[in-house]
Amino acid sequence: MKVVKIKKLNKARVINLTVHKNHTFITENGIVTHNCDNLSPQSQFAFRSLIENFAENCRFILTGNFKEKMLTPILDRLENYDFNSFSKKEMVKPIFERLQDVLKNENVTFDPKDLVPIINTYYPSIRSMIGALQKFGSSGTLSVSQNDLDNKSEYDAIVNAIKSKDFNAVINLVNEIASPDNLYTYFYKNLDLFPKTAQPGIIMQIAKYQHQSAMVRDKNLNLSACCTAIMQSL
Repeated sequence: MKVVKIKKLNKARVINLTVHKNHTFITENGIVTHNCDNLSPQSQFAFRSLIENFAENCRFILTGNFKEKMLTPILDRLENYDFNSFSKKEMVKPIFERLQDVLKNENVTFDPKDLVPIINTYYPSIRSMIGALQKFGSSGTLSVSQNDLDNKSEYDAIVNAIKSKDFNAVINLVNEIASPDNLYTYFYKNLDLFPKTAQPGIIMQIAKYQHQSAMVRDKNLNLSACCTAIMQSL
């Protein structure tokens, strides 16, 4: 498209979204919209028109955490890839290679075998894996402590505090969690840790607060509310 005229608008503060060594989510042959599931329905309808108008010479790549928040007319215009549908066996190799790239890019010395426990502990949360790399590689050399990686004991401590109705212990333990969203899945996959009669209600609480977690500012606060609700239901 040829630029015909440039008009100066009023001054305003803008935010430039960046990733490492790349400014904004724009590719050579397309536009990447990050976390597009946070777009309002009105914005999505507007974006639908944008896709239709420029589909011949521009490729649009939309990313998000919750596909169900996207309108059907948008999804119908795209090829859909749900990473949750891929098996762990399929995903481990590209994740392993990506983590190596991060460490090399940050000039962190590492032993490739130390990436295995990190992947196994935090899978499928790549963001949590990268957070672990930052934590264990802050000295310039990746040094992984299995005790620090053992979230199970950390999560079990929260479950025990909930069951004993130790409110202060629950709050203190939750505030120490680096990845609050992972605990919702742990609760769901380990329902047997709770009394059988309470499990249906616990599922309802998990679903409620996990949904809210995508929209709240303080995820640890939201998780604390979930734990408190579960504790009150016992």
